[in-house]
Amino acid sequence: MADTASSHACCVVVPIYTTDLKPEEWFALKNNRAKLAAYPFIAIAPEGLDLTPLTDEVEFQDTRRFPAICFESSDTYSRLLTQAEFWEAFQDYEYMLIAQLDAIIFKSNLDDWLAKDYDYVGAPWLSGLGGNGLLKPANLQPLLQCDNEDIESIYTELRHRGVLNEEDRLVLDYRSKLRTLNFAGLNGTSKKDVLKALKHAAAAYEEFIGVGNGGLSLRNIASARDVLDSRRIPPAISLTSAELEQTPMVAEELDKLIHLQSIAEAGNESLVQLFLINTCLPEDLFWGELAELFLPEFKVAKPEVALRFSFETNPGLCFRLNKEQLPFGCHAWDLPKNRPFWESNQPGIRDLTTI
Repeated sequence: MADTASSHACCVVVPIYTTDLKPEEWFALKNNRAKLAAYPFIAIAPEGLDLTPLTDEVEFQDTRRFPAICFESSDTYSRLLTQAEFWEAFQDYEYMLIAQLDAIIFKSNLDDWLAKDYDYVGAPWLSGLGGNGLLKPANLQPLLQCDNEDIESIYTELRHRGVLNEEDRLVLDYRSKLRTLNFAGLNGTSKKDVLKALKHAAAAYEEFIGVGNGGLSLRNIASARDVLDSRRIPPAISLTSAELEQTPMVAEELDKLIHLQSIAEAGNESLVQLFLINTCLPEDLFWGELAELFLPEFKVAKPEVALRFSFETNPGLCFRLNKEQLPFGCHAWDLPKNRPFWESNQPGIRDLTTI
């Protein structure tokens, strides 16, 4: 391994739950090790897990062990990454790049991202998560009135454009259930009206709602520790109706935060610790969206910048929004809804289809 200044500034952290890796995970791990050969790779793994099957094949500089419960679910993993003990285990480094086994690195220019001095960078979230805006009342009425043949042709067209994916068929199921109810005054409507409604939904799909996914993410270690050590009680928080609609999970947790503020003030306690104990947020949602409440100087990349760092959901749309340039890397590439795009753009991934 090259002994460079960047090696000491940043480590690559790979969460390991098991050594029984799928071919896709082996491909990602070996690819990422080759792309980032100048950086130390550190495994985080459950206590007692024998990593020999991996370390015999891929070089790791070190392993950090944590209780096995931390790797049992996404919730316990999120708890781990919001505990001071986790960040203290990496205090010898300035940054860590978390690269889960379903993340792939395309470029070796990690130094460029370190120079940007962000505290957190991950793939941006698009409003297309969940219902993609298609379940808004303004869109439901024409959907309910359209016959099955028309709605299927519309969805097929929009999927071909990369606006929708197979998961959006859940909307069809939802619509089917709604149509069993008695909607007074609903007569037929035209295909043109439905296309117009879905055009608005497709535009909403391209709106960024935050940063960003933690599966491939760059983090400032000292800043994370500062957030968790913070005694700050943020001012009153309110969300607009549009924000509440787009980010219901954040809104629900902010309600808890508002309730906990008075408790923290009365007991001179750390609000951030009270909040993390009493909530069950995904850790990347906390770091990307809420950490700055406790440390205002915590610097998260803007969505347009984060798009150059990583794609996660709807990579075809992200590719277009990123001016048809691949990012530094991607996450969740092997999901059925994402894999066709990556197979068409990365020969190494395409070869896996023959395995």
